[in-house]
Amino acid sequence: MGMLAGRTAVIIGAGVGIGQQIAIAMAESGARILVNNSGISPSEEGVDPAAAEKVVQEITAMGGEAFASTDAATSWEGTEKIVAAAVDHFGRIDILVNSSGIRSDSPCFEISGEQWHRVLEAHLKAAFLCTRLTAKLMRKQKQGRIIHLVSASGLIGDKGCINYSTANMAIVGLSRNVAIEMKYSNVTSNCIVPVKAERAQHSIPANVAPLAVFLAGESSKNISGQIFSVRGKEISLFSQPRIARSIHHSQGWPVDRLAKILIPSLKAHFTPMETAESYFSWDPMD
Repeated sequence: MGMLAGRTAVIIGAGVGIGQQIAIAMAESGARILVNNSGISPSEEGVDPAAAEKVVQEITAMGGEAFASTDAATSWEGTEKIVAAAVDHFGRIDILVNSSGIRSDSPCFEISGEQWHRVLEAHLKAAFLCTRLTAKLMRKQKQGRIIHLVSASGLIGDKGCINYSTANMAIVGLSRNVAIEMKYSNVTSNCIVPVKAERAQHSIPANVAPLAVFLAGESSKNISGQIFSVRGKEISLFSQPRIARSIHHSQGWPVDRLAKILIPSLKAHFTPMETAESYFSWDPMD
């Protein structure tokens, strides 16, 4: 009996990459899996409408239980069909993994409206719609695990991908608020940040999957509202926005006083203007 035996997992974007490996790992741990994939890979290349069914075949070949869904997680109707299908097949939803998304990169001064909306829909809208419906079920069940895959481009920043970075940072806020709202229903919500490392790029999905399984299990019931990253064999916990330092003046802050005091008082605590790539400058530990 695996640590997820008897549980049902809905995995959005499970036809390829990290989502696929999470689906297989959770099935190996005993979970019944709804494998959702709309047929588009994260790179928008290699479109394969049968991707979800191939993952189902892999899971059933090893003795697991799974079925495929190709409904779009970016629409209200599609999300309702995904959730209804999982409930019809398995009677409940215990785990939701939001791992879908696409990229269409441009800097802020060149990005088109279509690029902006398409990427935000694939990431943020899909995560919200899937979370909204499954949270209702989990609240009634008094139990559930929600896991969001997000990018370091959103948490730290990057060049040329303002739509992608914005969507991912918004999902962090979504996850945090869901964690707070669902606390007394025994439903957790956490983020995982897969980080590329030159010597370990091929192992990213395999390294992320065990953490996802752990966060979906009973041992993680008291972990919620957190952000973990996986880089090679490293697992890290991200800090979250909190006040770093304050300044106060009994007579308030006219502009000339701010000009004299703000920078000397706060500059040492400013967040550096780093990109995700420059921040992770060290090799991952073997």
